[in-house]
Amino acid sequence: MAHQGASGALNYGKAKLRRKLINGAPVFSEHVEDALFEYLERERSAGRAVSNRILSEEAVKIANSMQFGNFIASSHYINRWKQRAFRSSANSLRRRNGYTLYNMANMDQTMVRIDNPANRTNNVVGKSTIRIVNTGCARRGFTVCLAAYATGHKLPAFIIFKEQSGKIPARALQAFAYQAPIHKTQAATNAFEEYDTDVLYVPAGCTSILQPADVYWNKPFKSTLQCLWEQYMREEARTPKGNLKKLSRQHVLDFVAEAWAAVPEETVARSFKGCGISNVLDDSEHSDLHSRLADVGAVVPDHDGVQAECCDLFFATDSEESFDGFESD
Repeated sequence: MAHQGASGALNYGKAKLRRKLINGAPVFSEHVEDALFEYLERERSAGRAVSNRILSEEAVKIANSMQFGNFIASSHYINRWKQRAFRSSANSLRRRNGYTLYNMANMDQTMVRIDNPANRTNNVVGKSTIRIVNTGCARRGFTVCLAAYATGHKLPAFIIFKEQSGKIPARALQAFAYQAPIHKTQAATNAFEEYDTDVLYVPAGCTSILQPADVYWNKPFKSTLQCLWEQYMREEARTPKGNLKKLSRQHVLDFVAEAWAAVPEETVARSFKGCGISNVLDDSEHSDLHSRLADVGAVVPDHDGVQAECCDLFFATDSEESFDGFESD
């Protein structure tokens, strides 16, 4: 193994080898990543917090001990490592349970403002102040939960107006959820067990690459919402006092339903493949991955179940503050 590492450094050169490692290319990373998972398992089993910085330092130590030269475990490498781990765990669940497209779902909650004006507008040159009218509800919002299956079938949007917690209730069914404390409460865990549901948490900071909703659904959904709001504003409905009339809850419900219906089922189905969740397991559909995920590198298979166990420890932290640099999207 030492000979392979030395050969790699010699053939690729420092700059090229560094680029290949950071881009997730399978030069010799499988051995480093397996050892890094084992280290993570030991540390978390002992109850110690493991930050990105600690993982980076340990990865460099492991690479040096294996005589792999010119290895830099940057923050990009660690993020890509987490992304590969997520896909590996998803593939392991599919192999073990024989899941079909009807068994895989993604659910995401997103904040929506009642006033939804555009961020840009055309205007006459020379004006010092650019104003876009609204109904005075710019700070008022509500939570929308979107869920869909890998087949492309969309579930009705789940809307929550003002509540004490401002979070999606734990009773809501989730199959793939992003890293947020509400998804790991005991009530949510009990609900998953009751519905015989396996939950795979998307690593914090990786939702913009791994979560179908973030990558494919939210932009067209919110774009349609904005268009509907602009149409409403052009109608200029007024109150008896002459002020612009605020949207009613029924307006909000109708807008959300219409915007969600406007997201094509083909886009939803493609999102699961683009995020590497529903692709065939022989990696023949690698070309279906979206460009940012395709650069992550090959998915390393499980070795004695280490990855699945460590992923559960790694992505189920009790406190996000103990993970330096793991901010959620």
